[in-house]
Amino acid sequence: MSWLQGEPADRDAVLGLRPELAAAHATLLAQVRAAPVPDRILELCRVRAAQLLDARAALAEPTTLEAETVAALPRWRQSPGFDDAAERACLTFAELFVVDHHAITDEQAAAVRDELGEPGLVALTTALAVWENQHRLDIALGVTSA
Repeated sequence: MSWLQGEPADRDAVLGLRPELAAAHATLLAQVRAAPVPDRILELCRVRAAQLLDARAALAEPTTLEAETVAALPRWRQSPGFDDAAERACLTFAELFVVDHHAITDEQAAAVRDELGEPGLVALTTALAVWENQHRLDIALGVTSA
């Protein structure tokens, strides 16, 4: 369901209703992707956040992750292929950020900081905030494709 008359399902069409916001949004997303965090970690966290929120538009976006990796993400703690300490720390942090950010412990934040450094922790947290906002905006406005 969309609150918009005509129910545009494409993100560009929806954001096109406010071109100045669309431009700022595109700039913000580009800056998030330029973060001092490995691309794979950023993409794992983006997709996992989208899965948790059932953000269909984000889940339909192209990804650099293999289909098997995306399929295994909901069970990443038990799945082979998620043995990297940095990925595990960041996925733990990302899930809690989306589900209950108050539940993130000092130890969990420190694990991300230890793996990515302080700039990486700030960058990942910012990326998660941007993506969660985008996912929720897509859902609220009925966006189904990017």
